[in-house]
Amino acid sequence: LPHGVTMIGDGAFYGCTGLANVTIPNSVTSLGSYIFNGCNNLAAVTISANVTNIKDGAFRYCNALTTLTIPEGVTTIGREAFSGCLSLTSVTIPGGVTKIGDNAFYGCDALTDIYYGGYGIDWLATAGHNDVPNGTAVHFKDDLYGKGECGENVNWALDASGTLTISGTGAMYDYDFIGDRNPAPWCANGLNNRVRTVVVKKGITELGYNAFT
Repeated sequence: LPHGVTMIGDGAFYGCTGLANVTIPNSVTSLGSYIFNGCNNLAAVTISANVTNIKDGAFRYCNALTTLTIPEGVTTIGREAFSGCLSLTSVTIPGGVTKIGDNAFYGCDALTDIYYGGYGIDWLATAGHNDVPNGTAVHFKDDLYGKGECGENVNWALDASGTLTISGTGAMYDYDFIGDRNPAPWCANGLNNRVRTVVVKKGITELGYNAFT
């Protein structure tokens, strides 16, 4: 496609079974719904960096597509966006995505890996994050659910295996119970059932009230 195109409408390439490779220039800011639906020989796609929305059914039944990188500016992925992509094995999703539509990955039985650009806490806050095939591994930024401060000189990090590490020097902050106004950050936002092991490093002098409750 030539540079200068700014929009590609709904179903523009619907059912183009001979289409094998597409590069969408950065001049494009809007892609229509079902734009590549049924392009079952489409094996490689480069999406404009200025697109913000992967709309409904955009790549539905693109059976030759094996990997796809969604640009950093995208914030929503529509319904059935990749439904029926039988050969899709990995997708890279930017951390700015806040919504994944219903059945976005329905029937993507070969999908083994999603590489997400944010922390796990951001993934859990993404609407539709659980609408991925069973067995698909979601990889987070730095392999962490989250990290931050939990004392003036104390930090926490919860990795993808469920190990919560408290490190630094001095005392932790005090917190409220889970469900109250100010729970510990690893007890809020869906993380409370992700902690499997707690490691408190040397240098910590006090564990705060309700630190793990």
